[in-house]
Amino acid sequence: GGGGGDGGGGGATHSERLRAVHKAALVRAIVCAGLYPNVIHAKLPDARYVETAAGAVESENDDAKKIKYYLADRTAGGRVFMQPSCVLFSATKLESAWLVFHSKHEQAQPQPLLNPQQQAASSSLPRSSGNNNNNNPNTNNTAAATEAPSLSTATPSTTPSSSKTFVRDVCAVSPFALLLFGGDVTVHAEEATVVVDECIRLAAPARVGVLVKQLRNELQRLLHDKLKRPELELSGSPILDAIVQLLTTDASDA
Repeated sequence: GGGGGDGGGGGATHSERLRAVHKAALVRAIVCAGLYPNVIHAKLPDARYVETAAGAVESENDDAKKIKYYLADRTAGGRVFMQPSCVLFSATKLESAWLVFHSKHEQAQPQPLLNPQQQAASSSLPRSSGNNNNNNPNTNNTAAATEAPSLSTATPSTTPSSSKTFVRDVCAVSPFALLLFGGDVTVHAEEATVVVDECIRLAAPARVGVLVKQLRNELQRLLHDKLKRPELELSGSPILDAIVQLLTTDASDA
């Protein structure tokens, strides 16, 4: 899975490239609607700045491992990892901090285990002789205070122990797509946030949340009418035009 291309060849005009970007944004919105609620949130590394002749400039992240991914619904789990076969596995920046995925699976991870040399060294360590010596103030506790020898130079063997959750077929999506095609939307005007399904928190003024809820209601009504009257023509609908405009806003500003 990937986050969508930039569209257009080298000889494409600006208008053609913009249409391609708009098309990609709509496709990602459709993918979001189909894969919801399989949503993850990316935590980007803290911004770093470098000094230039023009002043401090934010440096781009160059390490994909610094981006951490978490399930949006924390009740379903915590941190997840990108499947190595995923296009976004080596991505150092994302079009959006919100992504949807097709599937996830647990994979056992190897854990270091003492090899025979380490086990022999560990078993040779002095052990406490019991409570009788503790009651004798003259007992020599030198052996008990002996430090364990360093085992860092030995080569560890491994055995499956812990596991990690991997996601695959991942696609970055616009927050507007989550608002339009996600679950229940709750507006928190005092916090200037809109929450989807009580787990996806988006920074937005209250009017955006109210507008989205109205658009969703109108879209549901439009689809209901289409099911009842298949011959109903939807092209040119102001509701659909408004939704397309909303979904391609980020692409237009890019």
